[in-house]
Parts: sequence; structure tokens; C-alpha cells
Amino acid sequence: MWVFGRNTHPTVVPDVEKKSFKQGRFRGNLLAATGKDGNQGFFPVCFAVVGSENQDNWHWFLEHLSRIVSPERNVTFVSNRNLGLVEVLPKVFPMAFHAYCLYHLKMNLWHHLRGMFRRLKEKLITLFGKCAYAPTEKIFHQCLVELKIEDGLRVEKFLDDIPYDHWSNAYFRGQRFGEMWSNVAESFNSWIREERHLPIIKLIDSVRIKLMRKIAKRRELVNKWNGLICPKMESKLHDGFNTSRPWIVSSSGNDVYEVHSHPSISVDISKRICSYGEWQLKGFPCAHAADCNVDGDSEVVLPPLSKKQPGRPNKKRIRSNGEKMRQITCSRCEKIGNHNKKSCKEAL
Repeated sequence: MWVFGRNTHPTVVPDVEKKSFKQGRFRGNLLAATGKDGNQGFFPVCFAVVGSENQDNWHWFLEHLSRIVSPERNVTFVSNRNLGLVEVLPKVFPMAFHAYCLYHLKMNLWHHLRGMFRRLKEKLITLFGKCAYAPTEKIFHQCLVELKIEDGLRVEKFLDDIPYDHWSNAYFRGQRFGEMWSNVAESFNSWIREERHLPIIKLIDSVRIKLMRKIAKRRELVNKWNGLICPKMESKLHDGFNTSRPWIVSSSGNDVYEVHSHPSISVDISKRICSYGEWQLKGFPCAHAADCNVDGDSEVVLPPLSKKQPGRPNKKRIRSNGEKMRQITCSRCEKIGNHNKKSCKEAL
């Protein structure tokens, strides 16, 4: 997955629907495509300095990116819906999927609802987020109906210009891998905060050296890993196991299972899909899939290993602190105590 970001040279001032630039001594825009590695760290793939952000420069930039990443490869792009990028991306990467950053969409909706009471705006933004995260079309339309009921005309007008398959999980045909925001691009911008004030040639060379050192440092770190998968992904897998502990799994044969959760979900291990849609969206086993991957024999709780203690075993129960002993009357000596006829040692 690649995330597009843009930065100014030297600074950026964010606005609601656009990025405005402060003109300094060294002018220009820095275009960048940033991906993520297996351990969820950001990885700059391609960057360039251009005079302005327009369709021609984006086309030139994407053509160079296509030499690194094959256009036939299944790739997902996440961007802030820049008009030039929206027009050019399908031409250079016709097989790629383009997702819009949910944060920027929320900010655009906030601006679109100007003049409305703040509490109602916040509620509409929350409902809009629920629509975006909805994993199935049924849940999506339930959230969408609730959203339109609150302020149907203005919200519906806003959504008319934004196709569902670019921002809704339920309709998105690619894999977003859980990336709803373009945070990776912002991480790259923060990473080159000091370098972006340099002259253009010095800027490019400084970023190149910084990236080279970053790759070398990560290679050293990877050599110390002992697991089969990257640590952060292994942690996500363990979280899925822990979430699925209360659920019961029934096998239907041919790698198909039913997970009795709320609601019940069907999982096909061989096709890597679940009826909830989360596995397909994230490209990583969800909690339902993790539950089906657990071997049934491994879930049997065995007794703990015990070691025989030295000395004669104690035959009397150890009483709790403060526990009162029941007083009984011995039928042999007729005295009140904690013994009976069998254990009586009184002389007669």
C-alpha cells in the first residue's frame, strides 16, 4: 500500500480543503509516495521536488513511480483527494485502488456543515465515521440512513460527489490494510522537517542519506527477531486470539468454519475470507479467522505438573484464618470439644 503526501519547500500551512504554501527563499513542492513495511513502519518509496502541484507534475511523478511498482500489481493508494491526483492516478495505475483519507473527508464535511450547531456537527461527523468503518453493505446503509435522518439534504449533497467505493470499507474493492487515514504521509513530512528548509539539491541528497541509514538500522533490528512474523503483526495476531477466546467454532468441512460470536460469522481459511469482511479489508487474519486457526487439541486445559513434597502428607484440612471450629459432644467421654468417639483420647 502506498500513501501519497505533499509538502512544501520549505513549509506547509494546512487548511480545510486545500494546502496553502508559504513562499520562502527556496520555492517548490515536495511530492512523495510512502509505503509501510511489514512491521508497520513508514517507508519512503519515491519523492520529487516540483514547481507546483498540478496534473502534469503528478503524471510525471506517477510515471516514475510505475517504474518501481508495476502497474499490474494490486496496489492501494491513500490520498487526501487532490484533484490532480484523482484525475491522473487511474491513467497511470489503471489496476490500482484509490482510497480517500477519512480525516480529510471529515474536515471537508465539517466545513460543508458550517453554520450548524456544534453538537449536531460532531454527531454527524461521528455517524459519517461509522459509515466509513462499516464492514458490510447492510451495516453501511443502516449507518447511512441514521446519518441522513439527522440532516439529510446537506449530508446527501456532500456525499453525491464522493463515490462509496473510495471511502467506505463496505464498498472498497481493494485492501486498505486498516489504513483509514494518510498518517504515513504526515509521518514522512515530520521525518524531513529539518531537511525541507535546505536548498533543493542539498534537500534531496540529505533525504537520500537519511533513508539509507534508516534501512541499515532496520536491517540490524530485523536480524534480532526470533518470530515467524514481524513483532507488531504477531502482537495483532495474539490480540485476535485473546478476543476470540469466548467464542465456539464449528467446522463445516473444506476449511470452512462457523464462529459462534455475536453475530455468528462464517470463515473460509483456504480463500482467506470471512462473512464480516474484516479479513478481506485488512489483508490479515481477523479475530474470527484466528479462532479457526487454533488447533482444537491445544485448547484442552491439562492439569499442572506436580512434584511430591518431602515429609508425611498432612491429613487434616488447613482451615482459613478466622474460621470457627464446630463444637461437638463426644459420646464416649460426654465432653464438648472438637473430637468424637473414634478420635477420643480421654481416660475413663
